[in-house]
Amino acid sequence: MHMTNEQIFKELQKEENEKEEQKRKQKVKSMMHDILQKMQIQKQKKQEAEDALRILKLDLDDLRSGKIEKIKERHQSQRATKLIPLQDSWFNFQWINFPDYRWWTESTSGTYTVDVNGITKTFYF
Repeated sequence: MHMTNEQIFKELQKEENEKEEQKRKQKVKSMMHDILQKMQIQKQKKQEAEDALRILKLDLDDLRSGKIEKIKERHQSQRATKLIPLQDSWFNFQWINFPDYRWWTESTSGTYTVDVNGITKTFYF
C-alpha cells in the first residue's frame, strides 16, 4: 500500500506526539518520586526534632530534680547522643559533693531569654 505525503506526515507527527507524551509522563513520575522522597526526609527530620525536644524536656525536669545521673544515663544511649550532643564537661563536674540538690533548683529558677537565629524566646522556671 502506498502512503501519501500527508499520511506519512500525520504518522510521523503521531509518533512524535507519543514520544513527547512519554517524556511528559516520565517527567511527572520523576517529579512525584522526588517530592515523595523529600516528604519522607522531612518527616524523619520532624520525628528526630520531636524526639530531641522530648529528651531535652526530660533533661530539664531531671536537672530541676537534681537527677544528674539520670541525664547522664540517658545521654549515654547512642540515639540520644546522636540527637543532642552534650558537652562532656557537664558530667565531669563533681555533683556528688552536693547531696541535697535543692540549692540547684532554687538558685536556677527565674526568667531565661534565649535567642536563636534572631528569634527571641523567654522562659520562666
